[in-house]
Amino acid sequence: MDSKNHTSDRARAYPTGDAQGSTRLLWEMDKGCRTRTGGCHVRSELEVSGTMDAIFALRQLYEKYRRAYKNLHMVFIDLERAYDRVPREVLWWALKEKGLPGKYVELVRAMYRGSCTYVRLSAGNTEQFSVAVGLHQGSALSPYLFLLIMDALKANIQEEAPWCMLFANDIVLIGEDGLEIQSRLEDWQQKLENVGLKISRTKTEYMFCDFGGLSGLEAIALDGVALPVCSDFRYLGSLIQDDGKIDRTVKHRINTGWMKWRQVTGTICEPRIPLKLKGKIYKTMRWGRLKKRWMDCVKDDMSRKNVTCEMTSDREVWKKKTCCADPK
Repeated sequence: MDSKNHTSDRARAYPTGDAQGSTRLLWEMDKGCRTRTGGCHVRSELEVSGTMDAIFALRQLYEKYRRAYKNLHMVFIDLERAYDRVPREVLWWALKEKGLPGKYVELVRAMYRGSCTYVRLSAGNTEQFSVAVGLHQGSALSPYLFLLIMDALKANIQEEAPWCMLFANDIVLIGEDGLEIQSRLEDWQQKLENVGLKISRTKTEYMFCDFGGLSGLEAIALDGVALPVCSDFRYLGSLIQDDGKIDRTVKHRINTGWMKWRQVTGTICEPRIPLKLKGKIYKTMRWGRLKKRWMDCVKDDMSRKNVTCEMTSDREVWKKKTCCADPK
């Protein structure tokens, strides 16, 4: 069997429209890269830390600067239609740059070779047309491929965290001087737009945290157009405030919780829905703890596990009794 037919057979074994096939290929690519690099596979910001770690690091940084009365400048970069703008040549380059085995590069090439799509309208479907740019939408492999691309592009321009944090297509630049932030932003713009990616001019925003330091508000611009200055920014689902406080964040979370509660009010008050189902929905919304104080919940859990206060003198017994995920 020649190499071309062998590659096509492997491509049919991992169809991109099949989530299970894409996930299987993703696992094998990661395993093959581990073997090739001696156990050190491609590490991205997504693998190193989650969203909560990135948010915690950012909050710790500006809390430290707020206590020291030093100002901070932040630029939140958002990529415009990131998945749809990735050139295929950049994808092949990133796969080889990160040291993936050649057979997996050829597999991904076979998946993207001759790809086409159509648009579904109310009057029917359009004729199929070829797609020569971007990653496959809905494929389990696409997020991994995009992370590989960003991991290869950031090699020479990303600073250490938390001064520069990259999570998928969300990038935040932090610095003490506005001119330094402007220079770093231009470096990122040049690097990204040279390969076909584009920074959104409307969603990319600048935040100045005035904690009483010497530096002042700067005019951060992209292509001569000043970025909008924001007093708060939603970063990875959390609200970041320019004054370093969390009052607006707490208020927003409370309002969001009440809004979600109002959405299920119609279900809770519907007389045709069984009472047992209503109880399950209510327990889900209330975390299963109905009108109990914290101490009452602790005492209830201790009684279920037959734990008493006298057991605290023996650390081994206390540890065995209390180290459980659920008292049930």
